[in-house]
Amino acid sequence: MDIQVRQFLFYNDGGNTVAVITAETLHHAIERKRDELYKVASQYSWTSPEVIHISQELDKLITRHVLLKHPDEQLTS
Repeated sequence: MDIQVRQFLFYNDGGNTVAVITAETLHHAIERKRDELYKVASQYSWTSPEVIHISQELDKLITRHVLLKHPDEQLTS
């Protein structure tokens, strides 16, 4: 069986590289990262380097999810 690597999305989950195959599994990864963000934010302030780092990771996951769901749309910043 051949596997096309381009179908996978990869992200770093606090030191571990995780392969994400579908928008649904990417959605679950976003939910896990959001839970992690709230957990860490309850221990530190929302402006702490730890929380900001996790928030940036969450932003990347959300961006990947949007691009996966809307690959043909041109997104502007």
